[in-house]
Amino acid sequence: MQNSRSMSICPSGTKGLVLVIDGGNCMRNRLADMGVFPGALVEVLRNEGGPVLLKVGSGRLALGRQMAERIMIA
Repeated sequence: MQNSRSMSICPSGTKGLVLVIDGGNCMRNRLADMGVFPGALVEVLRNEGGPVLLKVGSGRLALGRQMAERIMIA
């Protein structure tokens, strides 16, 4: 996927569309319930080595690094 990258390596302030979630149905459904699904616009608010803090819609969401590594955005 050209110009796509794992959310876990995106610096704070990065905005992008979720392209792919590399995980099973349970993980994809859980993220979708929180507003993270292919086509969703997200913004990385903080990514400094711990959990990745995202803005999704009007809310905020903290994801563990392993989960963030499986989400590709562009």
